[in-house]
Amino acid sequence: MLARSRPLLRIATSSSHRQAVLLPQLPTHFTPPTAQPSPAYSQLSQRTALRLVHSHHRTSYAMAHLPPSPTIALTPSESTLVSLLSSCCAWINSTHPQPSPDEGGSHVDYARSGPLEARIAGGWVRDKLLGLPSNDLDISLSLMTGLNFAILFKQYLSTVAPSTPGSSSHDNMATQAAEALSRITKIAANPEQSKNLETATATFNGLQLDFVNLRKEVYHGDSRIPVMEFGDPREDAERRDITINSLFFNVHTREVEDCTGMGLEDMRAGLVRTPLSPLTTFLDDPLRILRCVRFASRFNYRLDAGIVACLKGEGNVERGDDPRLREMEAGEVPRRGRELVREALVSKVSRERVGIEVDKMMKGPFPLLAHYHLMDLDLHSLVFSPYSLIVNGKTLPHRAAPNDLNSSSAAKLALTLSHLLDCLSPSPITRNSTLSIPTSFLPHYDPALLASVPAELKAPLADAEQRRRLEYCCALLGSAQGEVEEKKNKYIPASEAVLLYGLKLGRATSAQPVSSLVTAATSLLPGPQDGVDHIEQKALESIPNLPTLLEGQLTTQPLVTLFLRDKNLNNPALNMHPSTALTAAFLYAAGTSILPASSWSTAYAPLLELVAQHDLYARLDEKPLLDGNAVLALLELKPGPMTTRLLNAVLVWQFARSREEASGEEAKREVGGWLKGLWEQGWIVPFEERGKGGDAKGKKKVKTDKK
Repeated sequence: MLARSRPLLRIATSSSHRQAVLLPQLPTHFTPPTAQPSPAYSQLSQRTALRLVHSHHRTSYAMAHLPPSPTIALTPSESTLVSLLSSCCAWINSTHPQPSPDEGGSHVDYARSGPLEARIAGGWVRDKLLGLPSNDLDISLSLMTGLNFAILFKQYLSTVAPSTPGSSSHDNMATQAAEALSRITKIAANPEQSKNLETATATFNGLQLDFVNLRKEVYHGDSRIPVMEFGDPREDAERRDITINSLFFNVHTREVEDCTGMGLEDMRAGLVRTPLSPLTTFLDDPLRILRCVRFASRFNYRLDAGIVACLKGEGNVERGDDPRLREMEAGEVPRRGRELVREALVSKVSRERVGIEVDKMMKGPFPLLAHYHLMDLDLHSLVFSPYSLIVNGKTLPHRAAPNDLNSSSAAKLALTLSHLLDCLSPSPITRNSTLSIPTSFLPHYDPALLASVPAELKAPLADAEQRRRLEYCCALLGSAQGEVEEKKNKYIPASEAVLLYGLKLGRATSAQPVSSLVTAATSLLPGPQDGVDHIEQKALESIPNLPTLLEGQLTTQPLVTLFLRDKNLNNPALNMHPSTALTAAFLYAAGTSILPASSWSTAYAPLLELVAQHDLYARLDEKPLLDGNAVLALLELKPGPMTTRLLNAVLVWQFARSREEASGEEAKREVGGWLKGLWEQGWIVPFEERGKGGDAKGKKKVKTDKK
């Protein structure tokens, strides 16, 4: 077995303290766009409807003064659960019951040495030490599998515990737990996707429980394929992803156990480190590469130099006695090891698991740090590239856009845009915390420059969900402006395909809204320095055959309102609003220097002024006075593609009037007469285009002089 021998540390209880630590700078490899000197950040006036992002986050989770004996403060539910787990183990050790085969149980060999013990493992222990709430508990068992224990635990709670003398509250908790554990779910192991452990899940009083056995991996003979066997706490801790996730809470002694001897040390130092060599750890489960990045960005910890060296193929990468590396020459290990773990991350890990990790990065407290590590470790292309999307075993064809960048430049742009996003946010993390990012990667902006950006462009950053979408936008703007062939001859935006197929995120919650932001920022919206002429022309494209006389009578207001209803800008069902699209467009223009800093203060000024003057956003969700059926009946048409043009014409008429003027039966009669008159004269849809696509009912066309 691969291991570094370290003593088992049992930690008694006491209080804990926290203090941020200064993190050393890492080497630089990139010069960002030129910006004004002197770092400072403007405050954004808040809209009460939006909740603040990051205002509740600590600037560092390093615990420099974590004492030798930190406390785990249990909630009442946790304390009861711990008592029940401990007493259940005592019952099992004394009676040796067998789990029911009818519930999926298998025979338990009680002849194994040592009694059954239960420990709470991993993230729950870490978060409790950090003073963070946690409802997910991994229950690690010696002697038996998690499913077998869950079955016996349910049996104990339903038959033994209620008859045991004790408080009524304890009995009630046992009864509730028994009811919850009646819904045990077995999750099978899937080694092909690097999911190596069978687990059983259940809930108890709001706590999510995963039951799993302590394990170790053993290589027999010359085999390169490890065999999973029961292990002890130290062996189990050494097979975990990082040291701060390898801590145990013993339910019998109520003590914290640091079996690697590094977990508490790394929490004090603010360090993400693997218990074994990084190469071995990543080959066991390549997803751990992204988990290292996620936890570094979640807690503002720095990555251990060994992890960085392994993923860059540099320096002395430990080979140890890992059979998978046995045939490699020592000099080949850094380069070949890097290739192996990168290939495994792409081929062995399900895209759902990748998407879960990436999504936690983007909505976490330090997404900027995640963008940096993805760039620095050359992982951005493995996560966000549209070139290697596989569906049903086939790579989806990709058509690049002229502005798409290579993978390195796209990753650098993502970092630049995310940094600007942070600087404009209500609580910039780079103002209040020391990040493990070289300062040369982060341009400093003059406070007056940041303060000059219109508040309307900053407002979406105060909403957590809009901020998450904008972080994805930062990641995709550099390399995913093209298209991907989803089905034969059906292309979708590359940004949508990356999120939908590359990360397996929801179409409605992520793929479509983020893709719309990319489209809006790169092709739909005008430049931040442009007037509203561009918008007027875009609106007229949706009703290209309005008469010249009517165009002359139209003000800008109704056309701009119609444009802002575009599905890539406004979609209440998907929580999409034009304000977020304008923010994305500004970020892209400012971050790529298309928009000079001298023009930041006037970005989208004519449009924003028009929106505010006429309260255009308030009318975006109005329904046409005449719906599709009414329009078709009025003009004696069948459903077809012309219906959309006709409804847009109704909306233009509607938006040219106040809400009061454009409501009621009289307004419906007026707009109906107006629409029919134009239609009979050949406007809106020219005579030669009618009858295509099933709109017309064969009525004789009437030629009318348009002059």
